[in-house]
Amino acid sequence: MKKIFALVITTIILFSGCEIEEQLHSSFAAENYFQNEEQLRALNLGIYETFRHTQFEGDFYYLTWAPSKYFATRNAVRGKYGYYDIAVADGNVNRCYTKIYQAIARTNTIIRYAHITPVNKGVIDMHVAEARFWRAWCYMQLTGLWGDVPLLTEPAEDLELSTIQRASSTVAEIYDVIVEDLQFASEYLPLGDFPNSPPGRVKKASAITLLGMAYLTIAGYPLQQTDKYQDAITTIEPLVSDPGSYQVGLLSNWWKNFDSYDKVNSEKLFALGGYHADTYGSVMSHQTMPLNYPKPGGAGTGYLACFSRALVELYDSTDVRFTDGFIHEYSDTKGKQVVWVLKEDKTTKVLNSYQEINGISCTKYIDLYANNNNTHNNEIMFLRLADAYLIIAEAACETGDLEKAKTYLNILRARVNASEITTNDQTELRQIIRDERFRELYGEYRDIFDIRRWGPAVVRDHFDNNPSRIRYASTFVWDDKYLLWPIPEIELVYNPLMQQNTGWSLVV
Repeated sequence: MKKIFALVITTIILFSGCEIEEQLHSSFAAENYFQNEEQLRALNLGIYETFRHTQFEGDFYYLTWAPSKYFATRNAVRGKYGYYDIAVADGNVNRCYTKIYQAIARTNTIIRYAHITPVNKGVIDMHVAEARFWRAWCYMQLTGLWGDVPLLTEPAEDLELSTIQRASSTVAEIYDVIVEDLQFASEYLPLGDFPNSPPGRVKKASAITLLGMAYLTIAGYPLQQTDKYQDAITTIEPLVSDPGSYQVGLLSNWWKNFDSYDKVNSEKLFALGGYHADTYGSVMSHQTMPLNYPKPGGAGTGYLACFSRALVELYDSTDVRFTDGFIHEYSDTKGKQVVWVLKEDKTTKVLNSYQEINGISCTKYIDLYANNNNTHNNEIMFLRLADAYLIIAEAACETGDLEKAKTYLNILRARVNASEITTNDQTELRQIIRDERFRELYGEYRDIFDIRRWGPAVVRDHFDNNPSRIRYASTFVWDDKYLLWPIPEIELVYNPLMQQNTGWSLVV
């Protein structure tokens, strides 16, 4: 019997969030779409395409970055995500949730039916491994942002309510699937590029690093299975002790990771590339550049998503990530020299400066050849090999192996001309490693996942000291509901088996 899949349904609750229509607008038989490796490749590349749009990466940026005390903005609308002043019907939250489930739907179809493709098992396993990597990554984002969510591991093949309405699974249950998916991906993804395919797809080192992060997350809040710190070490150490065997390596020039025209290198493990087509490039170049910055493309700059003084103060003055990673001064569109200024006296106006209160702009998203606000060539960076070094450093510190922690931490610091870490105090080293994640990975869609797995006290610290809260909503006080984003209202309307996260309601 042929399996028929809904391709365009106005809403399947968990995948799109609109009202279900009775008619299928399009369908396909699995036998017609798993005929050769070229079709397998096309189906997997379709997962990447789910997210290759400025709408998603722009929305996702504020959900993952704004709640950090290292986020700053001159825009109150963007700033509200820093202190959770949103409704359960918020468009950013809903669009991100929907896109991630759309990608999961694609992965489930590949995982379920790839085996019918008339090619050898090695080829099938490789493509299934890529889909399972993607599914694991998607569920890590979902649980990190929303906690308990429906766990879908099979494609939706009909419109029965039992198929499309699911109660939420616990974070622990979801991480069981995440770990299993990443173990499979770690074994069967290729060391290098997929054969006969464009470069830039995930590889074995990508899955190993993400698996290490999964273990680190399980060891943290809310699951607190601290034995998983050792699992993270066991998983990551072969990679960081001999990266060349995995065809990866740290770049000697840290900033080259963010060169918008150096798309593929040995350190990138998982990134989404933008390109110069309207709405299909990264919007972050526009949003993270200071006002009247002469690039990109003379299209104007938003100065909406920047970094606070608190982040700047984490760096050694000689650290390349500080000297090369931020825009300290520039010549604006009128030829005026503009300098970023740290002001001790907040009442004094400094001429020709862009101000501390609005944050300093980073260089990670510069595209000197962009021609409008939506066609930047920048990549959206989700995973670099540097993260593997930070994972093992953190896990080793938590298990008490401070020498191992310092060894891998100092490898990262040495390449950026930062001072060597020598402390033998575990508490001090723990904080240094946490700070190092921000120094290294700022703006790479990581902040909220780190502060949440470090526990409620850390999340509250970032809330209390968030520049946007202090500037725009100083009367806002901490609420435990801020440990998670609200489930989008539309999902609850059409799926009564789900429950809203504690504390969130129709009225903020």
